[in-house]
Amino acid sequence: LQGSIADIIDLEPDDVPVDWIVTLMDSNNIPLTDNDYDGYVDLGFVMPEINRRFYVYVGAPDQFSLIGQIDTMVSCAFYVRGRCSSREDITDSVYLRVQLVPSFDVHNFRNPFRTQTQFIFSLPDDGRVTLEVYNRAGELVRQLINNQSYSFGVHYYPWDGTNNAGERLAPGIYIYILNFRATDGEQ
Repeated sequence: LQGSIADIIDLEPDDVPVDWIVTLMDSNNIPLTDNDYDGYVDLGFVMPEINRRFYVYVGAPDQFSLIGQIDTMVSCAFYVRGRCSSREDITDSVYLRVQLVPSFDVHNFRNPFRTQTQFIFSLPDDGRVTLEVYNRAGELVRQLINNQSYSFGVHYYPWDGTNNAGERLAPGIYIYILNFRATDGEQ
């Protein structure tokens, strides 16, 4: 918002998806509050030609996991609307799309499985991935991914329960190891 008079600027996150948390903070990382009790958080008294910064902190749902419809859980989009307190017709808004940067995680689903399973893994950075399956004796039975490059985010990889020779493995317990080395060298 730009204007020629000083005013209190009201801010409002709008259309925030259910269970996502949006907090507006001042430049000192202190949450903005509704000081004038008009239902909007206040950026405060802003003078003309003076830039006043604020930050938008976004939190994912508490129950976020890699189980379920991943595509609807790893990002959200919403508006932050601003307006002058004394002139409600003076407004502005910004559309924000937030991409969740997942922590490192891996699991397979269906587990146990009969004919196939799907590995679901999340990477916090770009890097290289190796995914191997071992039997209980510690023998490598299948190398699914061999030092391949992956970008950060959530990925799926199916496995049909066969070994490296393409033969179906006997029902039982198998151990998988996913090795990830970030582009910056962290493992």
